[in-house]
Amino acid sequence: EVYVERGTPHGHRIVLPGKADEQPGLAPGDLVFVVHQREHPEFTRRDADLFLAREVSLLEALTGFRMLLRHLDGRALVVRAGAGEAVQPLAGGTGLKAVRGEGMPTQGSPFVFGTLFLVLTIRFPDAVGPA
Repeated sequence: EVYVERGTPHGHRIVLPGKADEQPGLAPGDLVFVVHQREHPEFTRRDADLFLAREVSLLEALTGFRMLLRHLDGRALVVRAGAGEAVQPLAGGTGLKAVRGEGMPTQGSPFVFGTLFLVLTIRFPDAVGPA
């Protein structure tokens, strides 16, 4: 039986010393398991942080929004950005909204979670009417 700790990253090696096949006259070798993380269609992981792409209108990016997400663990998560709360601008008409404590558990500290970053594509209007 192999225990994989919550938050264990992709590529992490779990070594069970002396548990490999035995041969007469030789000491048993180590049994090594390598953790392979399955890709998710929406979330990507970097260490304990998660990234999720979503789209918001320019108005929402400037005045705030409320967004309902389904987290990896199945929970419904409401993310809010209030009016005047800056969405950190990135290149190419995108923005970044950080939700602390909603990432992956941290290996070695399973009750400490990384950050969920919403990578927001900002929809700009085709035309702007007179003000």
